[in-house]
Order: sequence, then structure tokens, then C-alpha cells
Amino acid sequence: MRVIICLVVCVTLVIFVAPVGGRRVRKRCKPLAFKDTTSLCDKEPNGEGWYRDGTVCMLDCREGCVKKTGGRRRVCKVRGRSKWWTGGRGLQCFCRPCASAPPAVPNTSGPQDCTSPYTAGATCIYECSPGYVKIGGDDSKLCSDGQWRGADLMCEPEPDVDGSWVTWGSWASCDVTCGGGVKTRTRTCTNPEPSGGGADCVGDTEQTRDCNDFPCPDCMRICALGTLNDACDACTCDGHELTGHVMDTRRVPLSDADIFYAEKPNDPVASTDTMGNFRLSGACAQGVEIIARTRGYFDARATSSQQDETTSTVQVEMAAEVPPIIDQHPQSKKRIAGQDVTFCCAAHGNPPISSYEWFKDGLVLDEAVYSYNDTLTLTGLTVDDSGVYRCRANSDAGAKYSEEATLAVEEDSMSSCAAEPEENFISLPDDCIQEDTNSTGYDIGACGGDDCVGDLGEDDKACVDTMRFCCVPTSTETRTVQCSGYSLNVTVTTECGCGSCVKTSTKRIQGRAYGLNRTDNASTEIPLKYGPVIKDGQVVDITSETGIFEFTIETTASKIALTFRDNFKKLVTSTRVLSLTGSDTLDFDVVLKLRPPPVTLMSSQNNVIDLGTVEGEEPLAELDIPADSLFTADGEMFTGEVKASVSFIDPRNPEDFELIQGELTAVDVEGREETMETFGMFNMDFETETGDSLELGGNISVHIDPSQTNIDLTDVDENGILGTKLWLLNQDTGLWQEAGSLRVGTATRRRKRSTFVIGEFLYVADSPCNFDRVEPYSRRCFAEIRAYDSLSNLYRSKSTGIGTGAVRNADVALVTTSNRGRFSRLNSLSVYRRGRTNYKGAVCLETLCEPTGNDFSARINVVKYNTHLLAALYPGFDANLQNSIEIKDDGKTLSFDVFKPSHTNGPIYTYFDWWDCYYRSTVSDNHFAFVDNTYRPYVFPPYFFNQNQYSQPITVTSWYPNETDLKSVCFIKVFVKFEFADTTAVRVTSKGGGVYEANTGVTYGIREDRTTTNPTDPTSGFVCVEFKCPGPILESVSPRQPQNTSPPYPGANDSTRITITARKSICTADPGSGSITTEGINNSLLDNVADVVRDGNMNEFTVPNGNSFGRDQGIYIATGSGDTGYRRALDYCRTGSNSGRIGRLPFDYEQYYAVRFNCGNVSPPVTQGTWILEDSEPL
Repeated sequence: MRVIICLVVCVTLVIFVAPVGGRRVRKRCKPLAFKDTTSLCDKEPNGEGWYRDGTVCMLDCREGCVKKTGGRRRVCKVRGRSKWWTGGRGLQCFCRPCASAPPAVPNTSGPQDCTSPYTAGATCIYECSPGYVKIGGDDSKLCSDGQWRGADLMCEPEPDVDGSWVTWGSWASCDVTCGGGVKTRTRTCTNPEPSGGGADCVGDTEQTRDCNDFPCPDCMRICALGTLNDACDACTCDGHELTGHVMDTRRVPLSDADIFYAEKPNDPVASTDTMGNFRLSGACAQGVEIIARTRGYFDARATSSQQDETTSTVQVEMAAEVPPIIDQHPQSKKRIAGQDVTFCCAAHGNPPISSYEWFKDGLVLDEAVYSYNDTLTLTGLTVDDSGVYRCRANSDAGAKYSEEATLAVEEDSMSSCAAEPEENFISLPDDCIQEDTNSTGYDIGACGGDDCVGDLGEDDKACVDTMRFCCVPTSTETRTVQCSGYSLNVTVTTECGCGSCVKTSTKRIQGRAYGLNRTDNASTEIPLKYGPVIKDGQVVDITSETGIFEFTIETTASKIALTFRDNFKKLVTSTRVLSLTGSDTLDFDVVLKLRPPPVTLMSSQNNVIDLGTVEGEEPLAELDIPADSLFTADGEMFTGEVKASVSFIDPRNPEDFELIQGELTAVDVEGREETMETFGMFNMDFETETGDSLELGGNISVHIDPSQTNIDLTDVDENGILGTKLWLLNQDTGLWQEAGSLRVGTATRRRKRSTFVIGEFLYVADSPCNFDRVEPYSRRCFAEIRAYDSLSNLYRSKSTGIGTGAVRNADVALVTTSNRGRFSRLNSLSVYRRGRTNYKGAVCLETLCEPTGNDFSARINVVKYNTHLLAALYPGFDANLQNSIEIKDDGKTLSFDVFKPSHTNGPIYTYFDWWDCYYRSTVSDNHFAFVDNTYRPYVFPPYFFNQNQYSQPITVTSWYPNETDLKSVCFIKVFVKFEFADTTAVRVTSKGGGVYEANTGVTYGIREDRTTTNPTDPTSGFVCVEFKCPGPILESVSPRQPQNTSPPYPGANDSTRITITARKSICTADPGSGSITTEGINNSLLDNVADVVRDGNMNEFTVPNGNSFGRDQGIYIATGSGDTGYRRALDYCRTGSNSGRIGRLPFDYEQYYAVRFNCGNVSPPVTQGTWILEDSEPL
């Protein structure tokens, strides 16, 4: 019965789908057909043009026609055998032709491509006439509803544009295969093409070079040894054999190197095996010259040595190609019209530099016109010669641009320096409130210190100007200001002019290198002990036991690459690029990655090493180390156990961000620096069980897991090669050089077949390797950051447009992270940049950007003297950027989404507007602002350790009587004891001591600082405060030559009367007596000073000139130009030492002080809450 039912059902189904009347029933709507209309449907029709149920079509009148009646929307409905379009009778359009011809438009050719009759929809084309360019309007007009529609094309005469050369193209092939020929390279005058009445390029369009200068085959040749081969191009010796070995400068074998006879340099005769060996049969044992050639190395030649009658050997050492490295950059200069100028450039590389090119404002200058080489000299300058100049060094290994140098040509010397001083408000002591302003602010004027034009004489064509001229005070006056119970003399600048000023290209580089061992609760510092600091392959310093380094260099460069090596192998060898802007003395904290524990490998086996530092996540990549690929220092293959240490900087791990090496910058074939987005970076080193280093030879392979990175797998070229590539760091330059390509492929890893990003490359020991993608210029932007010494000065600067309270030489870090792909939640690292604020407190750092702000975020930190400045907001940013800004970490970090801007008023600038960020922006433009909320020592009159300060005129009341190596700096150490944990400020006032009679009682200056609390006894502390050293009295011979000084009379000098005041009135000079002090003053000091006065919280005495002082008296003295003497004297005072290396010793809190105060019998201080900077203060 069940079978019968089934059959009935089946028959019923057949009947249901069978065609009716022998025809197939359409379940679709027929095509729409309305005259003079177009349609757009949300579903595709079938092959016959019929639409399925539910299709929505929108009708519109064709171009040039207008709606008459009917609806635009039609919907296909199918119900059983019925189907129809909803929407009424459909759209009807009226198409009225144009009765008249299209109008003529001035300065155009047209109308074109249209003839009468002019039907609706007819389009007529217009073009600017020859010699004219488009400035607006439309290129066509449309006949629509009987009228010609479209704005008139607007054309104006083409401007006169001078032509300029593009850079030289690549060298073409040699025109002969032997016998000596030439190869050529060409350039065109298309950068830009000359237009209007502009001049054509001057110079040659073609250059030639000799090539293939070896003999051609000669069948008449007589061989001195052996017989001529059948090709008549070489002499061979039957039965003879040459064995050879090719290695690099590390003595590591080079595989796959091609071998040539020197007389046949284009025809390879052998190649090396995996051990770098090769054999040549028929090479005469008496000696032949061969050439070794392989990618990435400079061609090497060697002549074989005879072993016996039929055999010979040869060993070839190949040096890696080194693209040009700039050693000397051109220097920015100012000139008066009619003077001359010379820019100089020097570079080295392997092979050597073949040529130099010079550019002005980005356009190459013609060598035939300017007759340049590594120097460019311009004579009889005019204002039109002003611009930005730079050189490019070229070799067969690549090219490299120098840094830019600005030439400013003024009509005359008067125009280069304004006579009217700028506003320059200083802060008087807090008890010197002025009645007219009810504040301690006082305008003393300033001349800016900008470079101006002076007379260099015959030295105007030197590479580096022998003298520097800048805007200096040419007239000053002394004013007396009243304070609480005393008065101060203030020197006010009343006129500015151009004068000689301090010029130096010497940079003092100092700082500390260390690693951080991070735990759950704290970080422990591990100093780089006695580690070499390397520049250009040479050791320039050895760090101290605490990781301190210090050295000086002569350079005009804006940055330097240093490599830090740990001989104790606790820290990873690291190369850092450090900014040299902002000051002549630069401090750096260099944080190095901890060296991971080594793993044991067998050299005879293939080994796999994981790369990844994110706990709980899969490795980002794996490295395959091939068997038998490790070699000893003498080039022998090593066999046995190997200790491998592999460190990885993981872009997924925020703790790794500050540890990146280099600057994530490469150089393209044109010599331009390019920014790269990183996807991971690693170091490897290998050693034997006894600690001997091993070198890795041959190619290693890498397999990157695309699910763990943000690598764009669709970014491939026509050969399937990814835009992301493998790079090795050049430790001399801090730039990355391409080492290998990557591709997408499948492989079996961990017993699972998956898709990977795969590549191979030759690793060089200690050289970090990087997975990076060069970012296009369209995604490169700059962010401007400014640092201020207070929130009030930020708001004052914004409201007045005059920069006030700039913090110079602050260390700024900008981290750009990617918000795309698998690890957007972790904000994986893309770009890391660091820089120093300049004399205006500003710095521009590169980031990545795009219009929506979705792809990249960035965060900024600013640090000065190991103290974080705090972010501050003010209104005026674009809404999207403003809404994305977050201030984190108690104000220390400012983060934002990086929107590509469409304007040039900051704080983000496109790559093509970098000049606006670096040179044109002012405090009025938008910028990311950070302010210093920490206590800073008070200095009156203000003094800054920079070239502008050193160029100020010296007077008989100047704090420092000279700015040479003989500049003396003095500090006094004060000890304070409290009843409870507390601090106090200590003020030291320096006055004329009476030896130089005119200065008797005149205040040289005031210094004030706060005590540093003893960490083991919070009820005590000390402070080191500077006072004016007794000594010579000097003054500038002329305001325009402030460094040229002399005494007012022979031997003029002065003692110093100093007053030491504890600013808390409860403090008193320690009344007790003992072996160290008597009534609060050091006993040894009492024997060397005069006229001692003690009064409550004040001690006063005269420090004579000529007496010997040191730590036993609590007086610390050092000499040195710039801030060298200051830093040394302060360090000696803090550590209680008389000499030694800065930063080497810990602070001494309880000994070697001059004065002791007791601040007991006072209530415990009220604990203050943390002040969080907000953006609520109005402009």
C-alpha cells in the first residue's frame, strides 16, 4: 500500500510541473521599453532580457530630455501565470532640440564634435586655444531641453615655465660585446617641460661611458701558455684544473656566485656550490685572473696561485655593495646680493661614488652650466638664487640625497635683521611684583638670534662658513626694578643689529644605555656595562659601569646612527638613530632589548625558530635555519651544539615599541628616503658552547603567518611578489636595505598545511632583519608637536601669536599603530619616530594617515630631563580629529586617529606640505601641545644653554664673563633637616663682593632650587644651587662682536657675596656645632670665606677669588664651554665628588655640604592631590 501511495505522489508531481498547452510558462516580466528613457534595475535579467519577481527598476529620461508625465519606479510582479510591472503607464519624456548653434567661448577652440541639427543630448567639446591653460569652467556643453547647459570654459595665457631636467635614466646595454664600446643614458627636459615663453633646458640629453673594453676573439692570437680554444677568446691548458673558494668579508662561503675569466667578463664559466667552492678545468696552472660576481656584492678579482704543474688555487673575498653614505651635508647659509656661496657634499660607498648631482628646490641643476662636482659654487648671487639646495651622490650600488640646505639672499644687510626688539617677558623673583602690571612679568626685549648676513671676506666660498652672524643686541640699557626690601638691575635690549655670534658644529652626545627587566609590579634597570658605542664602524666611547656614555663629534647632520654592543651578552646589540637638533649638548636614554635565553641547536640539522612575544598568541613567523650553515671565524664549517639567541620585536606587543632599531626608513633608487610600515623585526646571534661567535652562511627562509599580521596579501606585482619585503639594517646609517622578497604560498608547518608569506634571504650577524612595506607618499603625513614651560604660556602664545615659554631639547616620541586587520584590537606597531624640540619648542615627526582616519592611530609622549610633560587641549582642531583625541596616563600620553588633512594649518600635514610643518608654521597654527607641570629651578636673569645665549654681549655684571672653555661654574651644597617628611626651596643671591668697586652690592643674579629628599630618610634632603663664581671681570669690546672681550682694566676681578636663604621661615641655621659645621656652616668653608652673617633662615658670606674650594668645603667648581662646566659642577655637587665622569656615582645625601639648615618644629605638610591638566582654561 505504501508503494502505491508513493507512485500517486510522484505522478501528481509530474502533472504539476508539466507545461500547459505544450508551452513553457514564463515566470518573469518582459523587458521595459519606454521611448527616450534609461533604466537601472537592482537585479540582472536573464539571457533574453526578462526580469524575475521583485525586480525594482528606476527609470530616467535620457541625457538632454526632461520628464513629461508618469512615474519613475517600476516593480516586477509574478503571480501564477500572471506577470506585470507596477507603476502605472510609465515614464514619458520630452526631448526638445536646440534651435541655435552652441556659443563661442573666448580663448578656446570649439565647439567641436557636434553638428546641426542639435538634438537633445548633443554634446559639444571645448579646448583652450594654443598658448592658454584651463583655470575653470567645463570642457563641454550639453543640449538639454532646448538650451545649451554647462559653464563656459575659462582659459588664460599659459604662464612662462622654464624647463627642467628629469634625473638621468639607467645605463643602456653596451653597443658592442667586446673590443671597447660605449653605453649611454639619457634624460629629458620634462620636469617640467618648458611652456609659455619659458626657457628650454641647457645641457646634454645624453651621457656616455666606456664599456666591454676587453679584446674580441682573435683566431690569430698566439698563446703564451696553453692553446687557443675553439671560440678564439681564451687560452686553455688541457689537463689543468683550478679550484677556488669564494667568501665574504666575514669569511663565510658564498654560494651561487658566478665565476668569469677576466678576459671574458660576460660569459660565466662556473658557479660556486653551497660551500663557496668551484672548479675550472683547462685553467692554466701558471696563473689566471678570474672575476666573482653575485647579487648584493661588488665584483671581485683575484689571480690563481700555482700548486704544481697542473693545478692551481684561488681564494676570492667579496665585499658587500654599500649604497652611498653621506659624510658631509651642505650647510644652510645667508648672503647679501653680489656675494658668493659654496655648498659641499661628500659621500662614500662600495663601489666608490661615480658622480654627484645638485638640486635647487627639487629640480636638478645642469652640470654643464654650473660646473659642479662634490661642491657647488654660485657667484654674484641675486635674490632669485634663494632656495633649498641639496646634493645626490650616485654609484652603481644606488643613490642618496644629502640633507637640505637653505640659501637666503638678502638685498642688503639691513633687511636681514629687524632693529626693533621682539617681546621677551621674563619672570622676576616672586617678591618683585610690579605695580604697573601687578605681576612679576617684565619685558626685557630680545633679538631672536636668527642668522643674518655679515662680511665673510674671501671666506664666502668655504664649505662651512668660518664665522656666523646673527641678530644680536646693539644697544641696551640698565633699569632698576623694586622688590620687597631690595632692588634689581635689569638689562633691557633696546635695539638689534647684525653681529658676529658663536658658531659651532660640535655636538656633545651623552646619555645612558640600559635594558628593562619588566615584572608584574616593577621594572628593573640593567645598565649596559662597559659596552662599545659605535659610529661608522668605529668605537667612539665605552659606557661606564652604570651605562653612561659621553663623546663629542663635529657634524652638520641633523641625526646620527649609533650602535650599542653588550660584551656581557645580557642586552641585544642595537642601532639607534638619534636626533641632533635642539641643542649643542644632547642627552639620550637608550633602552635596549633584553637578550633572550639561548636555545640549543644542532648545526648538522635543519632548525626552526619561532618569532613572537605576545603571551597566549601563536608565533607571528618561523625561521628555518638550514643544516651545515654555521661557520667559525676562520671560515670553517662548524659541527656540534650551537647556542642561538634570537630576539624579536613584535608589532603586536606594545612593550616592544620603543625597542625598534633604526628609523623604519629606506632609500629608493632615486636616493629619496622612504617611510616603512613594519610587521616585525628580529636579531640573531650564534655561538659555540665555549662562547665563540659563529657566522650564518647561506640563505635562511621565513614563513610568516598572515593571520597574525596586517600584511596586505593583495598588494602584489605582476610576478606575484608582495609589496612587503625583507630588509636588513645598515648599522652605519640606520637605514634599511632590501634583502629579499616575499610571496604568498602554501606550506606544511606543525603538521598542518596552510597559507604563509614566504621568503628567503642571506642574514648578516648582528644586523636586524625587518618585514616591512614602503608606504606611498599619499599615506605619509607629519604631526607638529610643541612644548611649553607652563599652561599659562601655552594660552598666552595662542592668544597673542607670539611664542612664549618654549621648552627646547625635549625628547618627543610618536608611535603610529595600525587599526586594520587581525590585530586592530592590539593596535599593532606601524611607525616609530623620535625627535627633539628646536629653539622654538617645536618638532615635526612623521606618521601615517588616510582621509577617513580609520586605518591609523598615533600617540605622543614628551619627556624633558626624565620627566613627562602633560598634554593640553585647546579648541580649533577639525571636528573629526578633535573627537578622536584621548589624553591618557594622567596626561602623559595624547592619542588620536590620523586623518589626512585637506589644509595646511596643522596639526597634521600631508607629506607634500612638510615644508609648512617644518618651516612655515607658527604658534598660531594648530599643533599638539604639551606643558611642563614640574618644578623647575628659578634663574634670574634668565640664561639658556644655546648658541643664541652665547652670542649675547658680555657686560661687567654678566653671570658668566666668557663663553669659552674657561667658563667657570660654581655650586654650593645645602643640607636641610626636617621634623617630618618635607621639602623646601633654597635661594642663593650673588652680589658684587667689593673687589671690583663699581659692582659692590650689585646683584649679579639669583638662583633658587628645591631640596631632593633622601630616599632612606624622608626627613632630610639636600639641594645644589649655583652661584656666580668669583673671578675675572670682562666685557665685550663691541656689541656686534660679543665674543671679543677684555677687562675694563688689567686684572679686573671680583669676589662674590652670596646669601643663602631657606624659603621656609621656620628654618634656621643649625645652631649645633660639631666636627663638620659650626652654627650651620662647614668648618672648612669658614676658613676660606669672609664676613659671615647668620640670621634665622639666612646665611651670608663673601667667597674670595683665588681660594681653593672643593667637596670638603661644600663648594663645587668645573669649567667648560656650553653647558659642559655646568653639568659637571652640578653632578660633582650631587654626588659629593671632585671629579669623574658625569652620572657615574649615586647621589650623596648627607655629606660634603657647605651649609646646614634645621626646619624642625613644624606641622606635617598637607598632602597635595595630583594636578590633572584640563582644557577648560579659555584662550
